[in-house]
Amino acid sequence: MDYQKSNSAPWCMRWNYDGSLLGCINKNKQMHLYDPRSPDTAIVTNAHGGTKPQRMSWIRDSGKILTVGTSEFNEREWAVYDTRGDMSKPIVQQKLDKNTAPMHMHYDSANEIMFIMNKGGPSL
Repeated sequence: MDYQKSNSAPWCMRWNYDGSLLGCINKNKQMHLYDPRSPDTAIVTNAHGGTKPQRMSWIRDSGKILTVGTSEFNEREWAVYDTRGDMSKPIVQQKLDKNTAPMHMHYDSANEIMFIMNKGGPSL
Protein backbone atom coordinates (compact mmCIF):
# COMPACT_ATOMS: atom_id res chain seq x y z
CA MET A 1 0.00 0.00 0.00
CA ASP A 2 1.60 3.27 -1.13
CA TYR A 3 -0.06 6.42 0.15
CA GLN A 4 2.44 8.69 -1.65
CA LYS A 5 0.59 8.26 -4.97
CA SER A 6 -2.40 10.30 -3.76
CA ASN A 7 -0.37 13.56 -3.84
CA SER A 8 -2.64 15.22 -1.28
CA ALA A 9 -2.92 15.48 2.49
CA PRO A 10 -5.75 13.49 4.12
CA TRP A 11 -8.73 15.08 5.83
CA CYS A 12 -10.07 11.81 7.23
CA MET A 13 -8.96 8.15 7.34
CA ARG A 14 -11.05 5.22 8.62
CA TRP A 15 -10.71 1.42 8.63
CA ASN A 16 -13.78 -0.57 7.67
CA TYR A 17 -15.54 -2.91 10.10
CA ASP A 18 -13.29 -5.94 9.55
CA GLY A 19 -10.04 -4.10 8.71
CA SER A 20 -9.92 -5.22 5.06
CA LEU A 21 -10.13 -1.69 3.58
CA LEU A 22 -8.85 1.73 4.60
CA GLY A 23 -10.92 4.69 3.41
CA CYS A 24 -9.40 8.13 3.04
CA ILE A 25 -10.74 11.51 1.88
CA ASN A 26 -8.01 13.91 0.74
CA LYS A 27 -7.76 17.65 0.18
CA ASN A 28 -7.88 16.98 -3.56
CA LYS A 29 -11.61 16.15 -3.07
CA GLN A 30 -11.16 12.45 -3.83
CA MET A 31 -12.00 9.41 -1.76
CA HIS A 32 -9.45 6.59 -1.87
CA LEU A 33 -10.06 3.04 -0.68
CA TYR A 34 -6.92 1.04 0.02
CA ASP A 35 -6.60 -2.71 0.40
CA PRO A 36 -3.71 -3.25 2.88
CA ARG A 37 -2.86 -6.58 1.20
CA SER A 38 -2.32 -4.91 -2.19
CA PRO A 39 0.23 -2.25 -3.14
CA ASP A 40 -2.23 -0.28 -5.30
CA THR A 41 -5.26 1.82 -4.50
CA ALA A 42 -8.37 -0.33 -4.66
CA ILE A 43 -10.82 2.44 -5.66
CA VAL A 44 -10.59 6.20 -6.32
CA THR A 45 -13.70 8.36 -6.72
CA ASN A 46 -14.67 12.00 -6.39
CA ALA A 47 -16.17 12.99 -3.06
CA HIS A 48 -17.80 16.37 -2.32
CA GLY A 49 -16.83 19.26 -4.59
CA GLY A 50 -16.38 21.99 -1.98
CA THR A 51 -13.20 23.28 -0.38
CA LYS A 52 -14.14 22.71 3.28
CA PRO A 53 -12.88 19.61 5.15
CA GLN A 54 -14.74 16.37 4.45
CA ARG A 55 -15.32 13.42 6.77
CA MET A 56 -16.22 9.78 6.23
CA SER A 57 -17.39 6.83 8.28
CA TRP A 58 -18.08 3.18 7.44
CA ILE A 59 -21.63 2.01 8.17
CA ARG A 60 -20.97 -1.17 10.15
CA ASP A 61 -20.20 -4.18 7.94
CA SER A 62 -22.60 -3.16 5.14
CA GLY A 63 -19.86 -2.01 2.73
CA LYS A 64 -21.40 1.47 2.70
CA ILE A 65 -19.60 4.73 3.47
CA LEU A 66 -21.26 7.89 4.78
CA THR A 67 -19.51 11.17 3.95
CA VAL A 68 -20.13 14.80 4.91
CA GLY A 69 -18.72 17.83 3.11
CA THR A 70 -19.70 20.83 1.03
CA SER A 71 -20.79 21.25 -2.58
CA GLU A 72 -19.16 23.55 -5.13
CA PHE A 73 -21.62 26.26 -3.98
CA ASN A 74 -20.62 25.90 -0.28
CA GLU A 75 -23.82 24.02 0.64
CA ARG A 76 -23.24 21.45 3.35
CA GLU A 77 -24.29 17.95 2.30
CA TRP A 78 -24.03 14.27 3.15
CA ALA A 79 -23.80 11.25 0.86
CA VAL A 80 -23.74 7.44 1.04
CA TYR A 81 -21.53 5.34 -1.24
CA ASP A 82 -21.75 1.56 -1.72
CA THR A 83 -18.35 -0.10 -2.14
CA ARG A 84 -19.96 -3.20 -3.64
CA GLY A 85 -21.44 -1.24 -6.56
CA ASP A 86 -20.73 1.83 -8.65
CA MET A 87 -18.54 4.18 -6.60
CA SER A 88 -18.50 6.92 -9.24
CA LYS A 89 -21.63 8.48 -7.73
CA PRO A 90 -23.35 8.22 -4.33
CA ILE A 91 -26.47 6.09 -3.90
CA VAL A 92 -27.95 8.91 -1.75
CA GLN A 93 -26.93 12.55 -1.54
CA GLN A 94 -28.76 15.31 0.32
CA LYS A 95 -28.05 18.98 0.96
CA LEU A 96 -28.31 20.16 4.57
CA ASP A 97 -27.93 23.97 4.63
CA LYS A 98 -25.59 26.84 3.74
CA ASN A 99 -24.02 27.22 7.18
CA THR A 100 -20.28 27.91 7.06
CA ALA A 101 -19.33 26.10 10.28
CA PRO A 102 -17.20 22.95 9.79
CA MET A 103 -19.05 19.66 10.28
CA HIS A 104 -18.02 16.75 12.43
CA MET A 105 -19.65 13.35 12.53
CA HIS A 106 -19.90 10.39 14.86
CA TYR A 107 -21.40 7.01 13.95
CA ASP A 108 -22.88 4.99 16.81
CA SER A 109 -22.63 1.44 15.45
CA ALA A 110 -24.60 -0.11 18.33
CA ASN A 111 -27.70 1.97 17.55
CA GLU A 112 -26.88 2.63 13.86
CA ILE A 113 -27.28 6.40 14.26
CA MET A 114 -25.10 9.01 12.57
CA PHE A 115 -24.62 12.29 14.43
CA ILE A 116 -23.60 15.32 12.34
CA MET A 117 -22.53 18.30 14.43
CA ASN A 118 -21.37 21.87 13.86
CA LYS A 119 -18.11 22.95 15.38
CA GLY A 120 -19.09 25.46 18.07
CA GLY A 121 -22.78 25.13 17.27
CA PRO A 122 -25.60 24.10 19.62
CA SER A 123 -27.43 21.78 17.19
CA LEU A 124 -27.03 18.15 16.08
